Amino acid sequence: AADRGNLATDMATVLPLNALNLSGRSLGLAPQMPKLAGLFNGSAANAFADRRLAIMANVGVLTQPTTLSQYRNRSVELPQQLFSHSDMQSHNQTANPNAFASKGWGGRLADVLSPNSGGGLIPVSISIGGSNIWMTAEQVLAFQLSSNGPAKVDGYRFWDSNTNFKGIFDNQVTMARRNILEDAWGDVMARAIDTSAAVSTALVAPSTPVVNTVFPTSRLGGQLKMVARMIAARQAIGIKRQIFFVSMGGFDTHGGQLTDHPPLLSALDDALSAFYQSTTELGVQNHVTTFTMSDFGRTLVSNGRGSDHGWGSHHFVLGGAVQGGNVYGEFPIVSNGSTPTNVGEGRLLPTTAIEQYGATLCSWMGAGSSELDAVFPLLNRFSNRNLGFI
Repeated sequence: AADRGNLATDMATVLPLNALNLSGRSLGLAPQMPKLAGLFNGSAANAFADRRLAIMANVGVLTQPTTLSQYRNRSVELPQQLFSHSDMQSHNQTANPNAFASKGWGGRLADVLSPNSGGGLIPVSISIGGSNIWMTAEQVLAFQLSSNGPAKVDGYRFWDSNTNFKGIFDNQVTMARRNILEDAWGDVMARAIDTSAAVSTALVAPSTPVVNTVFPTSRLGGQLKMVARMIAARQAIGIKRQIFFVSMGGFDTHGGQLTDHPPLLSALDDALSAFYQSTTELGVQNHVTTFTMSDFGRTLVSNGRGSDHGWGSHHFVLGGAVQGGNVYGEFPIVSNGSTPTNVGEGRLLPTTAIEQYGATLCSWMGAGSSELDAVFPLLNRFSNRNLGFI
């Protein structure tokens, strides 16, 4: 609290976490996250069985295991453009921090899974959170949805009832072209139209149950509701594996943190808990895992109005297959003093790499050992390839 200054949370309001595997430490969540605290601690009736949330401690972008001394002496390779938002977002999503890669580890996983996943027109990768590097692949092209479903292609928006105009547009899309760029545009447009139609049909198919779980009206809540609807439509889609991307922003709290941060935590709490509830409603809770990922954590020390760019950060993993109620990795000593993980102002030197975090998830999705090495080019630099949270 002394290091945190005006950003410190009143201890009386903190929600205690009863970690099964962490002795001698007391952890808690912010008061805005009671539902996630409940999913970590379990219910009073069955605390052990109902623990569906785990915490992955101090994850971050590394090129290899790095000590504080190595960081200070620059005696090992450090991630390029460390502490930069856009670069660290890219490094987390590509798992390739010593190069500016153009393919994401979610996309590389989709390339591995796609041949045996079915689905026809509808790809393994679906984004409801907009364009992202994480899903960019060599072979699989991610499909983007809005929270309300497929967005209509502009040319079709007002022409559904006019067959003449629709026919003209179809001809423009499918006609053979000499120019390579124009020909590629036609292919992309045709695929978008066909995939949109397939998704729309699957969402209202007789085999697709209605999702009755009430989701919050937040942007994240809307995105996760669409994920739940796509999962409900899996039979009509005919796909065995799906990877979804959703996003929320606003956490760059250099200023206004005391007013801006609490509602963000509430929104995350409401949306994630509603999504988990929807998976139990659909009976697929053991087959769906939700995890958080970011660019970095924040400084422990206040700048007067907020906090600044950090490095390592803690993450949630949620689902029926998750070994919940546990904290995985090494939970650091949180201090601006002399600790093995303080690189300055309470910024955390990561003790677990994004490769290890991602490899554990990808292994659960069905990637084999050699495939994990293809998905994560630097994974062999880290000794622990499976963190055991799932």
